Amino acid sequence: MSEILSIFLLLFCFGSILLLWKLWQELGLYLYNILAIIIANIQVLKVSPFIISSEPIALGTVLFATTFTVSDILTEHFGPKSAQMALKLSFTAQVLMTAFMMITLIYPSAGSDIKGLGEDGLIIDPVQYAMFILFMPSVRLLAASLIAYFISQMLDIYLFKLIKDLTHKKFLWLRFNVANMVSGLVDNIIFSVLAWVLLNPNPVTLHTLVFTYILGTYAARVLVSITSTPVIYLTHRFKR
Repeated sequence: MSEILSIFLLLFCFGSILLLWKLWQELGLYLYNILAIIIANIQVLKVSPFIISSEPIALGTVLFATTFTVSDILTEHFGPKSAQMALKLSFTAQVLMTAFMMITLIYPSAGSDIKGLGEDGLIIDPVQYAMFILFMPSVRLLAASLIAYFISQMLDIYLFKLIKDLTHKKFLWLRFNVANMVSGLVDNIIFSVLAWVLLNPNPVTLHTLVFTYILGTYAARVLVSITSTPVIYLTHRFKR
């Protein structure tokens, strides 16, 4: 079931990218990147069983990986500065959204008609509790995520442009997939090392770090890169 839903989500992402590209071109992809980063960081709070893994896997990988597709589309059509602008906008949007929601959570709750008991036996407001779970970030995970995202996206943009120049604008599929796969691996490495080792009070073992956190979701990112290759070709057809 989870695998089928992931395929549907990926197709929905591709359709959304092409639709926003056709409607608003560069601005449409800026909008997609901002939404994808914010939503992916909420999706990651949910884990789901997958046949390929004995352990439940956190969601968010599919949606997050498509932001690298968007960066490459922008670099292809408008150059590195456009892709870097999308990166800065989505990075800033995530930081601001987190700040806005943290301020919201500080407001005292007036309660609701439905009450529940907390672990300590106190009556809690389920709406406030739900918002707290969704929007109160772990500083460790947020910092690791933002640092890894910024560095890996800059690398993706650089590699795409470098290969494009070296091949004299030929082999679009090559520069797209190499930039995606290399930057995706770098993103997994930086995030995992920061989140689960350097900033973690209880660091995981090297085996867990490599095979669970770094390589655990990398296969999905490679699959997203390969299947999204036709998308960047279609943007040439839909460009105004």
